[in-house]
Amino acid sequence: MDKPFGKLIRSDIFTFHIGAEKAPFAVHSVAIAAQSPALDALVNSNMIEAHSRTVTWPDVDADTFVRFCEFCYLNDYSPPSCQQANDNDERSEEIPDADRWSEPSDAQPESQREPEFFGQVVSSSKSKLKKRGKQAPVVQPLLSEKDYPLPDCCVQLDERLTTFSNVSADQDFTPVFLGHARLYVVADKYGIQPLKDLVLYKLYKTLKNFTFFATRIRDIIELIRFAYHDDNTRGRVDGIDGLRKLVTDSVVYWSDCITGHDDFLELLQEGGEFITDFWKVVRKAASFPLREQE
Repeated sequence: MDKPFGKLIRSDIFTFHIGAEKAPFAVHSVAIAAQSPALDALVNSNMIEAHSRTVTWPDVDADTFVRFCEFCYLNDYSPPSCQQANDNDERSEEIPDADRWSEPSDAQPESQREPEFFGQVVSSSKSKLKKRGKQAPVVQPLLSEKDYPLPDCCVQLDERLTTFSNVSADQDFTPVFLGHARLYVVADKYGIQPLKDLVLYKLYKTLKNFTFFATRIRDIIELIRFAYHDDNTRGRVDGIDGLRKLVTDSVVYWSDCITGHDDFLELLQEGGEFITDFWKVVRKAASFPLREQE
């Protein structure tokens, strides 16, 4: 019983009262304390909560807390489920897109490729640069799986970590996106870096496989609103928050599917930090010269 799991299962119980209803959840204290210094202090310090062996988290919903506990015990969590949509607009056509999540390849001649503005940045000005004898901009993917690796504690579980994607327009993915995002907020608040990394990994995979049906753009809009709400994430002096970065990069990456939609234009009219971050990514993606250099 001296093994890590033996110590965990024999540890005393710490009770969380979750949400507005203060629903009680009893969790082994060692499983909680191991997640971060902040949670270790909550369980083992001289704080009132450590002595009473109880704490109230009114801003965390029950589903998110269950996923948090699942990670504490298993280094993984079950992805949220989608819902059946009740949209009045029943259009089911898929918005065409290129396979832009793949890494750049020289397999197809440049003359046969459709120019793209975002993702793998390709510009018609590239040919002008070649004629002038100047080096063309290096084609770089805006999003890459290398930016969202699995945390070390989850590497051995790679084959078990699964995500799913939508296959029809009546699948509302808002609960899926927000389920991941809410868990990220908990991990960020209590300094659980491996959980933050795992959420970003899973959310990246989900966005990667998301099909942009005309009625499902609003699912992405709700994710943007959540990520940029001050109660959930904050702007940082040393760079952009990880969730905000993934969301904003994804929007720019899929800009031809999203940015002309009425819901997105309404979002821009609301203002806020998203517009600043969005524009910064747009300018970074537009790496080719805006005018010819003499």
